[in-house]
Amino acid sequence: MPLRILIIDDEEYICDDLNHILQKFKDVLVMGQYHDGDSGLEAIKLFKPDIVFLDIKMPGLNGIEIGRHIQGSCFYKPYIIYVTAYDQFALDAFKVDAIDYLLKPLTQEDIEKVLEKARVFHASREALCQVPQKTAAAKPVYPGLCRISGQLEGKTHLLDPTRILMAYARDRQVFIYADGKEYLSSQSLQELEKILEHQMFFRCHRNYLVNLLRIKEVIPWFNGSYLLVMDEKKFEISVSRKRVKLLKQIFNLPQG
Repeated sequence: MPLRILIIDDEEYICDDLNHILQKFKDVLVMGQYHDGDSGLEAIKLFKPDIVFLDIKMPGLNGIEIGRHIQGSCFYKPYIIYVTAYDQFALDAFKVDAIDYLLKPLTQEDIEKVLEKARVFHASREALCQVPQKTAAAKPVYPGLCRISGQLEGKTHLLDPTRILMAYARDRQVFIYADGKEYLSSQSLQELEKILEHQMFFRCHRNYLVNLLRIKEVIPWFNGSYLLVMDEKKFEISVSRKRVKLLKQIFNLPQG
């Protein structure tokens, strides 16, 4: 699987330049760019990237504060790479377990070196994570494999998350919609949300879990809410008011 990356920097041209360099590497996937600390931290919690390229001085939370949030929290901890024009914050950066501290302007060589370091750290983490699993169960472990089971016509189908449009609750049951068919799930939406947390799914409403990559349009609705138009059959799904802020952060929509 590719290394998943978020870029958080208040200077849009810096983000664009870094993104342009990263696109040259086949084993990385840039999941998004964010231009203030608050939305950046929310994106880290939502997308759980492997690597975060993080500026220091920006609106809202600064990069060191974000690092402290990551260090002290129980959610997935990405590898932090600080990218800044200031050299005086290096000590603070390494106190929050940053793996590198790069000074602007960046070169492709800088990125090559730091990605190689991140690959080594990531491979070590993956190996350590698998040790208890191998000890507990005498069977192969495939951490990159994710399939969701669904029942249809008396058979159990194993569904690739990329083919799932959405999951939803109806009449006290949970259904999965994939490839134009409706499958009955034995799991709750909360359980599916946890399983799919690394697969770009968004809990837009207490009754809906949608595939972010299958959203075709985001339409303003009444009372400051939004409708999500999916790319299949023009499904329209409402976003609860509690989830609007996060939706705007995900797609860089204007706040307010």
